[in-house]
Amino acid sequence: MLGDYYFADGDLDKAAVEYIRSITIIPGTFRSRRTTFRFYSEENRLDEAAKLNNEILKTSPNDVDALVYKGEIQIQNKDAGAIDSCSKR
Repeated sequence: MLGDYYFADGDLDKAAVEYIRSITIIPGTFRSRRTTFRFYSEENRLDEAAKLNNEILKTSPNDVDALVYKGEIQIQNKDAGAIDSCSKR
């Protein structure tokens, strides 16, 4: 929640620190990772968002949110090949 406060206040550096801290304090929860993913994605820090999302998918490969986030990253990266392969299924 502290990360959300700093984010709303416009202090993105402090928000990032708090989001990362939440992952290290409670490493097994996906909620912290999802919140941190959204932050990275909204701030266009796609490499960090993808890395975090891949960690979620390793633990839970069928996690619906993580699969949606993976698609969002591909769209933001304009990864047309990945998008085309999904539409052919």
